[in-house]
Amino acid sequence: MSRDASSHPFAPSERRTDLDALRGFAMALGIVLHASLSFFPSPWPVQDCEQSGWFFVLYAVIHSFRMPLFFLLSGFFTMFLLRRYGLRGMLRQRVLRILLPLALAMVTIVPAGNWLFREAALQTRVAPPPQDALIQAILRNDVTVAAAELRTRGREWTDEKNGLSPLYWAALAGDPAMIELCLQAGADPAWRSNDGSTALHAAALFSHDAAVAALLNNRADPLARDNVGLTPLQKSIAWAKTAATTAEMLGLPEPDERAAAQRRAKCSELLARAAREAAPPAWADAIDGGALSYNQLLLSDRFGLAVGGRYFQVFTTTIFDHLWFLWLLMLLVTGFAAAVKLGLSPTGRGIWWIPAFSLVPQWLMSGIGPDLWMGLLPPPHMVLYYGSFFWFGAAVFARNGMATSLGSRWKILLPLGLFVFLPAAFVTLGDRVASTVVQAAAAWLITLGIIGIFRRYCSALGSWAQWFSDSTYWLYLAHFPLVVAAQLLVAGWVAPVLLKFLLVNAVVVFLLLVSYQGFVRYTWLGTLLNGPRRRPGSPGKA
Repeated sequence: MSRDASSHPFAPSERRTDLDALRGFAMALGIVLHASLSFFPSPWPVQDCEQSGWFFVLYAVIHSFRMPLFFLLSGFFTMFLLRRYGLRGMLRQRVLRILLPLALAMVTIVPAGNWLFREAALQTRVAPPPQDALIQAILRNDVTVAAAELRTRGREWTDEKNGLSPLYWAALAGDPAMIELCLQAGADPAWRSNDGSTALHAAALFSHDAAVAALLNNRADPLARDNVGLTPLQKSIAWAKTAATTAEMLGLPEPDERAAAQRRAKCSELLARAAREAAPPAWADAIDGGALSYNQLLLSDRFGLAVGGRYFQVFTTTIFDHLWFLWLLMLLVTGFAAAVKLGLSPTGRGIWWIPAFSLVPQWLMSGIGPDLWMGLLPPPHMVLYYGSFFWFGAAVFARNGMATSLGSRWKILLPLGLFVFLPAAFVTLGDRVASTVVQAAAAWLITLGIIGIFRRYCSALGSWAQWFSDSTYWLYLAHFPLVVAAQLLVAGWVAPVLLKFLLVNAVVVFLLLVSYQGFVRYTWLGTLLNGPRRRPGSPGKA
C-alpha cells in the first residue's frame, strides 16, 4: 500500500486512523484474493479437490475495487507528502518506501514464489496418467491409436483427473487432424469444461490458428462465453502467463511465446470473421472491435524482443508477479512529479470529471474487474485507469486536505455499487458498452463507499490502526510463497471448502504476523518499509 508519512511524527490533527486501517484492509484483501484462487476453476497451479463457484464471486468482488482503492489512497498520500516535504522530499520518501522494497523483493520473495509456483504445478498437475492411451495418443498426434481408443470410449467420455473431453485435449494440442477425428467420432463442439470454456476457447488460448479454423468449420460457436464472460476471440488476447500456467498444469509443452504472438493475428482474424458472420454487425461491434484491435496490438510481436536467446514481450512476459502494483505506483509518482514540475499539480477543481474519464481505459478491458498485467511496461490503458484513481486521490487532498469527508454518503454508494452495479457487470459481460459503464461505476461506488464506512466506524482506533497498516505492508510483500504452500498442504483434504479456505488464510496471516513482530518491525527492514519504530517501553514513540 502506498506508504504515507507514517514514518514521521504526526500532530493529532494530521492522523487519520480510518485511512491507516483502510490501507491495511486493502493489503489484507490481497492475501484473501490469492488464497481463493485454488478453490474455484482458474489458471492457478494449485486446484483444490473441494471447490465452489462462490469463491469466484468473492474473487470478482475483491478484484473489482481493491486496486482502484489502493491507487486512490496512494494519490491522496502522495499529495500529502508533496505538501509537507516538497517535491524532492516526496520523491525521496517514495523511493525509500516503495522502490527499494520492490528491488529487494525481486531478488528474494519473487524468485521463491516462482519456484514454489512451478513446484505446485508439478505436484498438482492434472495431466492424464501415462496409462491413459487415448489422451497420450492425442498429445503425440497418433491418429491410429486415437481412432481405436475413441471407438471404445464412447461420446461422453472424459478423463478422470479433470474431466476434459478428447476434443478439448485435441484443441489444446492444436492438431487439426486430431480435431477432425474427434468430431467424426461424435464429439460435440459445444461441450464445456468446468470453467465454461469450449474447445474453441482452448485452441484460441494457445493461438492454434489451424485448430481454430478446423473447429469453426465444424460449427464451433465463436460467440460462446466461458464462466468469466470471455469469448474465444477475447480468450486469444489472454495474459501470457495464463497459457503458460495452463500448459504446465496439464502437462503440455511450454508454449513458445514468440510463435504464439506470430500466430495470434491469424487466429484473431478467423475468430473475428466468424463472430461477424454469426451475429449481424451493430454499432456496438465497432466499439468492441476497436478495443480488441488495441489489445491484439499490445500482444503482438511488435513489442517482442530476443534477450539472451529468450523471447521477451514487454507487456506480457511476467516480471513483477504480485508486486506489479509497486512498479506501476512508482511510474505514476514519477509522472505526477513531472506534472508538478510543469505547474500542473492537481487543484481539486473539476474533480468529478475524473471518474468519467476512467470510462476510456475501462472500455479497453475484458472480463470482470481490471485487466491483469505483470510485464516490464504497463499497457497504456492500465496507466490511464489506475492513474485516474491516483489523480483523483491527489485532487481530493488538494481540495480538502486531511479533513476530507470523501465517501460520506456511503449508505447509498456502497449498496449501489455492491448490489446493483457489480451484479450488472456479470449480466452485461457480452455488451462492451454497457459493461464499460457498469464496471467503472461499480469500482468508483464501492471504493468511495468503503472509504466512507471506514471513516464512520474506524476514526478512533488509535495506534492500533497504524500498527495494522504497517504490518500488512510486510504481509502482502511476503505472502505469496506461503499462500501457495498452504494451498498445497490442504489441496487433497476431504473437508468443507470454507474451512480449508479459512485455514489457509489463518495460517498464512499468523506466520507472517509473527515474522513481522519478531523479525521486521524493529529492524532495518521495518525501518525501510515504514520508518523507524520503537519497542514499547523504550524512549520515544512506540
